[in-house]
Amino acid sequence: MSSNKEIIKFISLKLFRSGVSSVLPQTLVRKHVSRKGPHLMVMEDTYRLQQNCYVVGFGKAVLAMSSELEKILGEHLVGGIISVPDGIRNTFQNAKEMLPKANSVLKVMEGAKNNLPDLNAQNAASCIADLVSNLDNSAILFVTISGGGSALLPSPMPPISLSDKLAVTKLLSSAGASIQELNAVRKSLSMLKGGGLAMLAYPAKVIALILSDVVDDPLDIIASGPTVYNTDSKFLALHILNKYSLETKVPQVVLNQLKGPLSSNTMSVEVPVVNGQFSHVCNYVIGNNGVALENIAEQAKNAGYVPLILSSALEGNARKVAKLYSSFAVEICRFICGEITGESLLANLNNACHTQSIPLKNFNAVTQADFPYECRRFCLISGGETTVEVKGSGLGGRNQELALAFSLEVSDLMKKYPCCEMCNILLLSGGTDGIDGPTTYAGAISYPQQISFSKSRGIDPLTYLNNNDSTNFYLNINNGEDLLEIGHTGTNVMDIHILIVEISEK
Repeated sequence: MSSNKEIIKFISLKLFRSGVSSVLPQTLVRKHVSRKGPHLMVMEDTYRLQQNCYVVGFGKAVLAMSSELEKILGEHLVGGIISVPDGIRNTFQNAKEMLPKANSVLKVMEGAKNNLPDLNAQNAASCIADLVSNLDNSAILFVTISGGGSALLPSPMPPISLSDKLAVTKLLSSAGASIQELNAVRKSLSMLKGGGLAMLAYPAKVIALILSDVVDDPLDIIASGPTVYNTDSKFLALHILNKYSLETKVPQVVLNQLKGPLSSNTMSVEVPVVNGQFSHVCNYVIGNNGVALENIAEQAKNAGYVPLILSSALEGNARKVAKLYSSFAVEICRFICGEITGESLLANLNNACHTQSIPLKNFNAVTQADFPYECRRFCLISGGETTVEVKGSGLGGRNQELALAFSLEVSDLMKKYPCCEMCNILLLSGGTDGIDGPTTYAGAISYPQQISFSKSRGIDPLTYLNNNDSTNFYLNINNGEDLLEIGHTGTNVMDIHILIVEISEK
């Protein structure tokens, strides 16, 4: 890689790390929760505390969320249980701000190794259920929720077993189901998801602090909505299984459950619902992908780039998104080199979105003013969560697959538009939780030169892509120098994509 490319790579990494830092859980809790004497302020609401507070939590970010909340609640916190990823305390042993204080009243239970529900997580869920079911109307229950919460709160509806539920999750994930679809099915098979936890906690007051890892922040989907009234149709889960031709592949006990009478995960006591919401529950989203993107845009501007936030709600197949980004990169190169006008650029960008059929929800309309003629450095920023259709047996994740697909696509397009050789093009695709798929990497950095470099060494990138083996592609071309290895971050607001296009110093 040229020294100029190394600089751009360094900048992209710095931007990514800055975005992740802006959504660290302890920072967000301090920003939105404060206490003055017995009065607790959560965003714009105030609650009176009387040494009657309890905390339960589940997710990749709740260790720091709950620890910070304990500091704020002080003597008003009686006890609590949090379900966190396996090994996370060891990961953050040198980051004291992420951990409970020495004399903490919080019980920390680890489980869900490799982000899959296991017996340890099921035990934690059972302990949480026992705690909340014994609260009365004088108690305030704080629920900290973040991405990964579904795997850390498994409570299968009898007679379904944990292995049955895990089999369904694996089938849906391999088929390319979205997180919305995955969680809709999980809710239908769970005692605590889909509002089950909130119903179990009634009549205690429930205050949920949520760090969103889902596009558009749908409360019923984040961690499968344990504090949200479930309005899903009885037949939604069956429809999703049928969509991916999985009805004959899932365990029979699951099908029996979904086809049988509508099961209830409620108590015998009727829980009041007003306007489609539990009357005893208040849900607060304290952070999401948009917060990280805004931070990156500000830092990119300070670094001399024209920052453009495209969307914080990007969805779709990773390879299709890669094709979209490659089209964006090439069209911006043509604009920078004077081949097309700003008007043509805008038309071509919009056409690319239409051609690839990518659902750019909340797409920030780009105008000609966003592309000043005098500027030759652009940084396009977006976030969301793509999907991968697993057909091979390789090792990778959605971010690494997107990155590899991007370098292939943009390398191919550059043959048609030689002016792109005058520009530096680089894409960083990374998960804010620091983990991409069943790997130790957060994602990868991609640029077109990787393709010619790999082929010159007898490595066929397309073979790796078709085998869903993006991790080993990056490990083989330069010992993994372009893989993002940052470890568990302690937060999770989906993925961040940073596309840098600038005129080359050459």
